[in-house]
Amino acid sequence: MALDRNIIKDKDEIIIISTAKGWGGAEEYLENLRAQLHKRGIGHRIFVREGGEYSKRVSDEDHIIQIPHGIIGFVKFIKNDFKPEGTKFIHVNRYYDIFRGWYLKRMIPNALLILYQHCFLNHPHRIPLMLPDGIICISEYVKTSITRKFPVFADKIRVINTGIDLNLFNQKKKDYRINGTIKIGMVGRFDKNQEDLIEIGYELKKTGLPINIHFAGTGKPEEEKRLNGLIQRLGLSENVVFRGHIPHKTISHFYLDMDIMVSTMKTEGLSLVALEAMACGVPFVAYNAPGFNEIIDHQENGLLITGGPKEFAFSLEFFIKSMETRKRIGENAAKKASLYFGIERNVKQYLNFIESLLVQK
Repeated sequence: MALDRNIIKDKDEIIIISTAKGWGGAEEYLENLRAQLHKRGIGHRIFVREGGEYSKRVSDEDHIIQIPHGIIGFVKFIKNDFKPEGTKFIHVNRYYDIFRGWYLKRMIPNALLILYQHCFLNHPHRIPLMLPDGIICISEYVKTSITRKFPVFADKIRVINTGIDLNLFNQKKKDYRINGTIKIGMVGRFDKNQEDLIEIGYELKKTGLPINIHFAGTGKPEEEKRLNGLIQRLGLSENVVFRGHIPHKTISHFYLDMDIMVSTMKTEGLSLVALEAMACGVPFVAYNAPGFNEIIDHQENGLLITGGPKEFAFSLEFFIKSMETRKRIGENAAKKASLYFGIERNVKQYLNFIESLLVQK
């Protein structure tokens, strides 16, 4: 169904609620979404946690509204400072914000409430899931976290894969030769099972391959201490490089500098890092796990590993030695990312879903 501008009018507004304390893939997605809404002339305001990472990174934007993170503070804000204006849609960016969205909807009875769920729900409850008019899940895996317990909600769920800004990742890897040390990269906070990649590096080093592991990201002091302890025990001090936080606008340079990108996470809602690296044509390797096996077609545009660090290292060894395989997989990955995972495609599906709910109403 094509988006009908007679249904979503120029004066209509989408209120987005995202009270996360930190910054992750869901927040990166929101930044892409708001840019697309602005491009399409659709009004929007984003309510973010006062003092949280979102408010710090984009605090100069007029449409970013800082709100108290507690429920009582939120209620006071809505009663005293919120003006509905043209609000017709309320988007909550995570499950735990449903009640905030529902409270806001009580002030705007004709508004639609939509849950955009980015991660697997380990313990979903019926009542919050009854409140949204529609639910968007970023993967089939995330959808199953709801429907396995509450199949009755399946009809209100639409799976719409997360989109990335392809303009940020339009530079493609051209040279797949490895000159000297093999660079293996991983991006993420230090709670993403980086320990497995360190063990994989240890297995690869035993084969005599000259490898360096590059970690982009940061973590808590105890997490960094734990990783460094493992590195020391395995004798990899000269083989691991901590690159720190790399701004998202320049992360493509990190991808392109790597020979292979990997993730050793065992589950993801849907991996933005995988999509971004694939868009750059950088070969990506991950466990055959949810959040990756919906993106990657094994041996076609990436590798999916069954097993643990030893099996992962075994597959990487052969992958490293075959430039033609890496080149074919990298080029296929760029094509798939461009066709299926651009933010414009995502937002078109998002708006069409809203339209379908309006038509049903």
